[in-house]
Amino acid sequence: MLRIVAVLCVLLATLGCSGPKAGRGPTKEYLLSGKIIRINERSRVVTVRHGPIRSASGQLWMEPMTMDFPVRDPAGFGKLKVGLKIRAKVKQQEDDYDYWIEQIEVE
Repeated sequence: MLRIVAVLCVLLATLGCSGPKAGRGPTKEYLLSGKIIRINERSRVVTVRHGPIRSASGQLWMEPMTMDFPVRDPAGFGKLKVGLKIRAKVKQQEDDYDYWIEQIEVE
């Protein structure tokens, strides 16, 4: 089971790093709270140890774990540092599972 979760995380991270694509369908939005444990400046990806990720209505999207999240906003990414506790919105593209975080706030 752990191997399946690890493979899923790598797959989602790979899809998330593909960057924005024009003309895509709607996105879903979830709430994330966690701690930044690593930053990849080159790819603008942060590794976050997070709690459960839920929709605004409370529906569980993802169990607590540590995983990578792309950050599309260069200015917002520049403010992040290892060790910060953050809250953010996770956006997930409905048609291909591409995901990223935005509206990042330091707790």
